[in-house]
Amino acid sequence: ERCDFILFAFVAKINLICLPIELGSGSVNLAKAVRQLRQGADFVNQFAPDEPHSICRPILIHGKRFTTRDLKRINKVKVQFRGMQLTAMKSRCGEERNLASALN
Repeated sequence: ERCDFILFAFVAKINLICLPIELGSGSVNLAKAVRQLRQGADFVNQFAPDEPHSICRPILIHGKRFTTRDLKRINKVKVQFRGMQLTAMKSRCGEERNLASALN
């Protein structure tokens, strides 16, 4: 089970930013979304070059507001990429500039 999309972008010819993206409509099955983001990060880890420097930013885009409890659970979830423990960035479907807001 991989995430829905993986976006690759070069920034200033120095960094390759890899974005495993999982889309969830309505309420999110958090366990499944985490598995898919982790699989996406594993894929990126295998194929992203060391030079230029590769950065991974897992992103969960969802359709429903999270409860405070869900947000606490999501913030505890880590996705491993080249020895780093990453927290998935979050954004909502249908919001203007949702991908840009997830990257901030």
